[in-house]
Amino acid sequence: SQLLGIRALAAADDLDFEESEDGGSKRLQNDYDDRYAWLRHQGSLGNSLLVESGLSWTRITRDRNGTETDDKGSFDIADERRTDVVALSQTWSLAPNTRHFLRWGGQLRDYDAAFDYRNRIEPEFELEGSWTATRDEENAYRGDQRSRHTEIWISDRFARREALTVELGVRYDRHVLPDEALWSPRASVAWSPTPAALA
Repeated sequence: SQLLGIRALAAADDLDFEESEDGGSKRLQNDYDDRYAWLRHQGSLGNSLLVESGLSWTRITRDRNGTETDDKGSFDIADERRTDVVALSQTWSLAPNTRHFLRWGGQLRDYDAAFDYRNRIEPEFELEGSWTATRDEENAYRGDQRSRHTEIWISDRFARREALTVELGVRYDRHVLPDEALWSPRASVAWSPTPAALA
């Protein structure tokens, strides 16, 4: 049998703030925009093997703007961020009998983030002297960051006896940024002394 599913989700939020006529001027505007899309496929190969595949895309956008002017100085900030995530996953499930269940799979994620940040300060006065630190009036950063996350895992669950179930597994994760790799073993034991109890 085959099963195909497509889903999409979008969410947005805007925040505006203004203040004037009180001896100062303030302006703040925040924009949030999130979009998601999933494509899922599930298919069985025979009576004991099931394959699940997935493809997803995510875009997260954050825009923050702010301007403040009062009697002591002015402040201006512009912060724009965008993150795209594309993920591809696949899971295999094998049940040769009622007492043995084996699963393995993996996932690949690509991250693409863009940053555009500017912070500017224009004070009306600034203290000067050998004992004072230099005050930067503008900080700016613009650039892209890309990364990739790869994961592979396997899990084997089997019933040694009617009331005892053992599950063993291991997972491998690899991150490009930062340059790290991690192995994660797992083990669990479940004992059911009676049909209504689980330990």
